[in-house]
Amino acid sequence: RVWCDRVGGAGGDPMSNMSEDEVFAALADRLDVAAAQPLAVAALSSPPLAKRLLAALLDLATGPDKGQQAATAALALAFQVALSQDGTAVARYAAAADDQAPPVGVLLLGFGGASQQALRPHAEFYQRLWPAWRVVATTRAGVVGEHAAAAYAEQRRNVCDALHGCGRLLVHILSNNGHYLWVDLLRSAVGQACFADRLAGLIFDCAAVEMSALAASSMEAVVLQTVRAGALHHGLTATLRDEAAQARLQAVG
Repeated sequence: RVWCDRVGGAGGDPMSNMSEDEVFAALADRLDVAAAQPLAVAALSSPPLAKRLLAALLDLATGPDKGQQAATAALALAFQVALSQDGTAVARYAAAADDQAPPVGVLLLGFGGASQQALRPHAEFYQRLWPAWRVVATTRAGVVGEHAAAAYAEQRRNVCDALHGCGRLLVHILSNNGHYLWVDLLRSAVGQACFADRLAGLIFDCAAVEMSALAASSMEAVVLQTVRAGALHHGLTATLRDEAAQARLQAVG
């Protein structure tokens, strides 16, 4: 399958006619991280592709002979991919009783590096205490590119569709990444229509901080821990166990 089939058109980008295997070859042979950017967009809806891409990027970022420029670019794209371990997926936890019209819908907006598995304890907390409520969970991804906007617009629509029928809405925002997605929702027409008359409350869990206020070392730690969380989520444990690879990753970060 050619690459343009995955993203809905070539869009004038010469890389868009490359197959997935050709893109990965460009990564491995020419250290061409830019060629993989469209692939990262497709990975938002394909966990197997996200795993394969993250593995290739980690190989670039930790390889002893890859060069600083390629390693830095690979780490940056790996961070984009790992900000949401399940891409733009939206999970819906049905109310125990009448899920057609539950009195409250809870929206969980995940922290950077979150997966649906990581958000499940939060969802189960609400379900245990208020079984008549519906819970919806999703995480903002960090991938950029020509076709990423369409993927994020679909994610926002899916969030609002999953909250359809709920009486009042409670939004549980986790960290900076959750706050960014909440802002994205508020700025969109679909989000404004969804929350305008039903928003009952906001919970700021590990409240957002101005990124400019973070020291460079703190931002480096955020990037590295997010990428490591992605590696762990996708079972890429060899890199995590390789002390030499981890030292090179730390040096790149």
